[in-house]
Amino acid sequence: MNLHLLASIFFILLFFTMGLLMMNNTAELNSYLGYRTKSARKNQDTWDEANRYAGKCLMFCGILMIILLLLIDYFYEDYNIIFDALIVFILISLTITLYKTESRLRHVFFRDGKRKPNR
Repeated sequence: MNLHLLASIFFILLFFTMGLLMMNNTAELNSYLGYRTKSARKNQDTWDEANRYAGKCLMFCGILMIILLLLIDYFYEDYNIIFDALIVFILISLTITLYKTESRLRHVFFRDGKRKPNR
């Protein structure tokens, strides 16, 4: 293993840890760590649901990123590509997390932040 890969895995583990903290933390609505969009900050219920769901997405993306980086390390000799791939993977993961979480909030809550009845 090379130093670039170990540094990348360290950053991905921080990404995973942030997802774990978001998923398990039932912090106040205006805390510093959390999924902070307009739809997530409507009330405490939307805040909790958004952080739980976004945390799960970040954890899943972190595991997937480690697997992909290990595959890149195995198949490519160029070590500089690992940092480039890490940046691309993080941007894609954050975009997917944002899209999936907002979709989840629209599915579970009305626009005013009240929970939709189970169907």
